[in-house]
Amino acid sequence: SSSPHEEVVTMHIKALGRWTRRLVKLAEKQEEVFFLMEGPYGKLMIELENEHRYKMMLMVCGGIGVTPMASIANDLLHEHQSGRRNVKKIKFVW
Repeated sequence: SSSPHEEVVTMHIKALGRWTRRLVKLAEKQEEVFFLMEGPYGKLMIELENEHRYKMMLMVCGGIGVTPMASIANDLLHEHQSGRRNVKKIKFVW
């Protein structure tokens, strides 16, 4: 759920099965957990690369779907603060 400008990759993982519950226990013991990952799979269906296209956004998500939306909102805010994008308003509903 981290954004592209961040130096550290942050993951939000819901403990549902045996593997993810063990991962949560490991993360409770250690400050950092190193892992291998692959992907992404699928495609975001909006054109975020065009910094002139969206000035106002309504982002609606539920459950663990908050992770990609939080990453996108964080990146949009970073681009606005660094002067690369003129964002008027972001409404985030979770």
